[in-house]
Amino acid sequence: MKKILFTSLLLMAAYCTYSQRNASIERKNKTEYLKVNYDGQVKQFDLQKLGYYDQDFELVASSFNENNITFLLKFDYPSNPSGEGMCSEGGIEMGYILLNYDKRLALLDKQRVLLESCNEWIYSEKVPSSSTKVFTYTVSNEMEGDKTTTVIINTQNPSITVKK
Repeated sequence: MKKILFTSLLLMAAYCTYSQRNASIERKNKTEYLKVNYDGQVKQFDLQKLGYYDQDFELVASSFNENNITFLLKFDYPSNPSGEGMCSEGGIEMGYILLNYDKRLALLDKQRVLLESCNEWIYSEKVPSSSTKVFTYTVSNEMEGDKTTTVIINTQNPSITVKK
């Protein structure tokens, strides 16, 4: 059976580390990387190349089986860090990205969900629960006429479920 030896998330800037049993996040400059050491192969994935503008990632959960490797990342950053204009006073962009890789470390699919976005007028409310591993949110999108969806974030078995 193949083993993951080391996984990390790097942001090249102010150096700090978040860690989990098989993974960690390292921050250096201002580029964030998911670094995976699996079965003797080390790969580094530039998270900005996923096609999103997200940043300040946190590795929340990961799972490994014979066929897939899954990472659940959380992002949370100011909507407008310049301090001027719309969303400059405390607006945030916050959500999750789920990344699924095969055993050769090729990206199979990705899923992104926004829970808060000043820029896109998305707001959420966490549904009260006693679970410390599964979180449910009611998400409203004012740009779509206050359309609401339910988002379930599972950190035990990393997944994102969106119910419309």
